[in-house]
Amino acid sequence: MAFSSNHFRSPRMWFALAAVAFLLFVSVPWGRPTEITRTSFGMPKSWYENKIAWRTRAAIEQNAFCRTAAVTPLPDKTVEKTIDLDGVSYKLTLYDTGMDAVSAIIIRTGVWEHAATRQVLWALKLANDVRGQDRATFLDIGGNVGWYTVTAAAHGHRVAVFEPMPQNEYLIRRSLCANRDLARHVDYYAMGLGAQPDECRIISHNENHGNGILQCGEDSKKPVADQHGVRADVSIHTLDGIVQDDRRAGEFGVMKMDVEGFESEVLKGGEKSLFATDNRPPMIMMEYIPSLQARLLGDDPTGILTLLDGYGYEIRTSWFTHEAKAKDSTETGKVYNSFLGEPAVRPSEFKAWSDTHPTVDIFLVHRSFVKEAKTWISARY
Repeated sequence: MAFSSNHFRSPRMWFALAAVAFLLFVSVPWGRPTEITRTSFGMPKSWYENKIAWRTRAAIEQNAFCRTAAVTPLPDKTVEKTIDLDGVSYKLTLYDTGMDAVSAIIIRTGVWEHAATRQVLWALKLANDVRGQDRATFLDIGGNVGWYTVTAAAHGHRVAVFEPMPQNEYLIRRSLCANRDLARHVDYYAMGLGAQPDECRIISHNENHGNGILQCGEDSKKPVADQHGVRADVSIHTLDGIVQDDRRAGEFGVMKMDVEGFESEVLKGGEKSLFATDNRPPMIMMEYIPSLQARLLGDDPTGILTLLDGYGYEIRTSWFTHEAKAKDSTETGKVYNSFLGEPAVRPSEFKAWSDTHPTVDIFLVHRSFVKEAKTWISARY
């Protein structure tokens, strides 16, 4: 297309050129910063006004971060690890051994929570198949050092990750730099999630840096426990304030939630836009720690399960991890039906089972998706 001089007489054209020039200016890595900039992925002042502009700015800032990282050695006490999972190779930036339990296991074994990881990847594939999507979005709430986020992106899925701890944010962003083709598939939100907006602090154990625990209200004023440290002051937002009116909300395939006892607060903050609507993720994997639920929130430990049951989710106590063993389409159909046909566990029934398991990873499937998937399976297999 040819441009005449009249194009440049338009105020809109001058505004567009000025905007591009400004974005290019801020994307240049002036100097060599020693710490990450939080504002890049933080919530904009008027989120509803221009989400597209925010995503554009976030992408430019990530690119600028990567250009700086390319000429900056890894900081002390961090390492880069090449992962090869089910034939897919990618890199992760992690805490050095001795600083973080998750990083230490990945460095030593090359994997973190292998069975759970395969469950998430399989569930994303199921969501893609049933709904005819190319890339179901993985909603990672509590990103930690980025294992699930980068793994899901490396296996071809879009990701929206929430992780408020600056140290973890640095690792995830650096991992995205090491896998540049993945960065465009990941939306990073440097914030915590709750039932309402708040300002809190995040602490972690000195030998498990990445495992952040939020302290809000009066708890944030208490002395820090022995062998723990305050990692940052963090902003808390709600899922309702972020995904409302987002065209991608209905594309969520699986949500993973690991927020150290604050799971019910996250759910309550997303009720209007997600969990009580058709935009809900059809499947959820959640770490369930009854003692933390009771201690941090004063809740009945099974209260969160009752909440999820009210949203229409069925609790499953066993995971499906055998999809790779299906040798043909007939076996794949049987595998799908086996997973979907597993009896659900009621919250009242779950308490006795959970009493013997201090920490439990549970998988939940929404009842509407069970019906949808069974219809799809019967037509295909």
